[in-house]
Amino acid sequence: MAIPYDTRSMPFDEFMKECDKCCTRRFGLGIEDMPDANWRDYHEDGLSPYWAVKTADENYWQIESDWL
Repeated sequence: MAIPYDTRSMPFDEFMKECDKCCTRRFGLGIEDMPDANWRDYHEDGLSPYWAVKTADENYWQIESDWL
């Protein structure tokens, strides 16, 4: 599946804030409340915050949810 945009030029702290917003919208918890994931790798791979949270869910959290 195509990555919507490349976030490698986005500062890591901004990327983390956007991931936290996405996670909070999806699960009602921020990324600090969830088990660790490879956020730095997701950022360096150019994943959008949406795809980073989706990947963290698939790889680490496995929360039953309806992803768009």
